[in-house]
Amino acid sequence: MTDLRTWPGSVAGGAPLSVSATLAAEDGVAGGEVRVGDGAWMALAPADGTFDAPVEAVTGTIAATTGGRFAPCCTRAAT
Repeated sequence: MTDLRTWPGSVAGGAPLSVSATLAAEDGVAGGEVRVGDGAWMALAPADGTFDAPVEAVTGTIAATTGGRFAPCCTRAAT
């Protein structure tokens, strides 16, 4: 995973947080997920509409349950 970005960097309680990243898998990326802390994994969507390449740009939205600053700690790619 490279280029993990979130915006905005600070959110009010309940406001969404946008995420983008680049995922890579030698056999091709078949999916992607992100989570904050020990929270549940949430699906990321391929920026081009299809998971079909060894390197994929992905995007998603995390619904924040509390206000403050957030940084996703993990992303993972499915192969």
